[in-house]
Amino acid sequence: DTIVMFNNTIQDGSVVKAFPTDVINGEMCLPPAQGHNPARTVEGRTCYLPFEYEPCSQQRGYELLGRWDYPGAVRFTYGGGKTFAASKPFPAEFLYQRMQLAYQRGAASVLLACAPDYTGAFRQEDMAQLVRLGEMLKDPALAPPASLTTGCPARASGIWDANCPADKAVDGDPATRWGAAKGTTNGWLEVDLGRSTTISRAVVSDGWDRVRQFVLQAKVGEGWQTVTAGSTIGTYKELVFEPINAQVWRLTITEATDVPTIWEFQLFPPGK
Repeated sequence: DTIVMFNNTIQDGSVVKAFPTDVINGEMCLPPAQGHNPARTVEGRTCYLPFEYEPCSQQRGYELLGRWDYPGAVRFTYGGGKTFAASKPFPAEFLYQRMQLAYQRGAASVLLACAPDYTGAFRQEDMAQLVRLGEMLKDPALAPPASLTTGCPARASGIWDANCPADKAVDGDPATRWGAAKGTTNGWLEVDLGRSTTISRAVVSDGWDRVRQFVLQAKVGEGWQTVTAGSTIGTYKELVFEPINAQVWRLTITEATDVPTIWEFQLFPPGK
């Protein structure tokens, strides 16, 4: 009556890397977009191998520490040190979207990795994250609404390659991204909502923290109207502004430390 799970490295479960095992351990990697298939043929017999997703509650820096769908994740809570910054909790909304997507793709369980700091206590911001996340999981009315950009046509000033087209930033998948043209430190990403829509909030994700200056614009008539602007974006940037009615929206990155890459570009109507 014991379930055994091998720590078979971070992976999306497409390949059974370690056997015998009772569970496929994805760690911080979501199941594949087509969904996890638990019925797998291994060594000539069919086995039931469910998938476990294990996101981390904490982030320290933006370096890509492994092959998972978001950078900077750490399994422990770090205090400030002589050579490194303290970890900080991911936004609860950021984690909620990934947890829900994991279940939609067939994950059997989700295990959130979180830990107290070196004193043995949870910091106030850590507790606030967990309480907020728990509220959203218990009450769908408190969960983040669906973005109006999901599935809409998108285009960009350029792309890194065929794996990073503009529409990857509006596909509702936080593990995919748009990458601008190679060698650039600026560019724009544009989405067409299909009809004129009143928007008052945007959420943008720049998982590698490359953006240093950006402008959000809406096409009004034949020209572009600046809605808001800022400097860094980071893992999860919420932008709230006066409602504007427009069909086409553009995120312009005017300065970045490396090739701009946007994981999600989301738009919401008032009250959402």
